[in-house]
Amino acid sequence: GAGADGDGDDSTSSSSSSGGSGGGDDAAAEERKRLQAATLRFAKLCQSRAMLRASLQSDAASAHADLRRFDEDEAKRKEQLEQRAARQDDAAAQARANSLAEGGA
Repeated sequence: GAGADGDGDDSTSSSSSSGGSGGGDDAAAEERKRLQAATLRFAKLCQSRAMLRASLQSDAASAHADLRRFDEDEAKRKEQLEQRAARQDDAAAQARANSLAEGGA
């Protein structure tokens, strides 16, 4: 197929350009140097990307922990408010019962 032909052309052109005279060897050496430099840059990029990802994951974990604490604090506050309201209702009911008892006596 056309894809196979294309692959064949690529391999022949690369093999023919790497061979040749002394000048070709210099060009190949330059190409190797450029390739090594690019590989090094790529490795450094991968490393910094990994460090960045770890940092982001740490920040995310910290933010999740903060949210969880906030939700827990919010739940405690809500519970305390409900308990306080219940105590006030109880006190009001008790006061009504006392005044009714006094009024009835």
